[in-house]
Amino acid sequence: MQKELTIKPWYKNIPHIWEIPEDWEVKNLWNIWEFKTSSVDKVIVEWEKIVNLLNYMDIYRNRLINNKIEFTKTSVNDRQLESSNLTKWDILFTPSSETADDIWHSAVVEYDLIDTVYSYHVMRFRLDDQETLDNTFRWYVFNNQMIKKEFSKRATWSTRFTLWKKDFEDSIFAYPKNILEQQKIANILKTSDSQIDITKNIIKKIELRNKWLQQKLLSWKKRLDWFRDEWNDIQMNDCLNYVPRWIPKPLDKYLALWIRSHGKWIFHKPDSDPKNIAMEELFVVKENDLVVNITFAWEQAVAIASKEDEWWLVSHRFPTYTFKKDKAIHEYFKYLIIQKKFKYMLDLISPWGAWRNRVLSKKEFLKMKVNVPWVEEQKAIADVLNKATEQLNFYKNKLEKLEFTKKGLMQQLLTGKTRVNF
Repeated sequence: MQKELTIKPWYKNIPHIWEIPEDWEVKNLWNIWEFKTSSVDKVIVEWEKIVNLLNYMDIYRNRLINNKIEFTKTSVNDRQLESSNLTKWDILFTPSSETADDIWHSAVVEYDLIDTVYSYHVMRFRLDDQETLDNTFRWYVFNNQMIKKEFSKRATWSTRFTLWKKDFEDSIFAYPKNILEQQKIANILKTSDSQIDITKNIIKKIELRNKWLQQKLLSWKKRLDWFRDEWNDIQMNDCLNYVPRWIPKPLDKYLALWIRSHGKWIFHKPDSDPKNIAMEELFVVKENDLVVNITFAWEQAVAIASKEDEWWLVSHRFPTYTFKKDKAIHEYFKYLIIQKKFKYMLDLISPWGAWRNRVLSKKEFLKMKVNVPWVEEQKAIADVLNKATEQLNFYKNKLEKLEFTKKGLMQQLLTGKTRVNF
């Protein structure tokens, strides 16, 4: 790919956008595209025609609109069908959101749709002059971070951040005059997208496999071949030691830990203000501690501390436990505590309180029973699951790098800073 890219130094400066090559065209978006909103809703009227409906979430979740989408049904009259119909290469985007940064999700229609319309929560862009722009190229233009950033600034707030048709009237768009150059740029970005899509599919398959492995190995429904001993029902008290490491509350801002709900582990709150803590003491976290958020334990706010969490501080609402290594190991329990059954048991010992605060009983927590193998089998199971997790993390890191590379390519290619040979 790199051999196809060359840098040409000649640029012209266009006010309010960026420097672009001399042989690129600059036009107003309004003069190239038709921008159209819709009046169609999900209401079914008996005497009207039943059609497919693309709504906000369809655009939010999908980059391409094709026959794999499960369409919602609605009904329309002839006027609505004519004004809100969809054809191949139409671009749809979400013009409103609760945050300005999340306002611009777009999707392109990649095949000829029959009797399909879009809802009033979506805006349609349709190219007026089909010979001016390559269809795939313009799709990438609308996914360029510079375009997204520009329109997120224009969104106005009422009950949601919203873009209106008037917001596009003075929008400037730059592109290569030569459609062959457009196509070459689009092909490079398509290759990048293809690598991203392949990696995403691999990640989905590994995630399903890992979920299956955890469910089977942690419930003795699948045993590793060389283990035959029975599993034991033991109390958490037999597995854990309650270890509070008390220190006086700091006078200045300190490093605090918090436990996310739904098994999403620990996050850090640096520069926490001691004035927000009523108690006069805090507690130190060490690597491999089991830390419980007793207020939201019923939502599975429980985690194993990592090396990065060591020496950070928690309040009395985050009791810390160490493992009795002859009965339990943290490598095994880091998978056990995120299982649905463990969440169910935490829920049972968290009595109802005001709002969502259901404070877990620490006494009942230590009485809670878990079914576990002996330590040697725990180690073997943890080793299998760790290797599966490492493989997943490898592909997640690869995906992150691919997406970063694509972002850089788009910034360079769609502004003409890097040119292609064609």
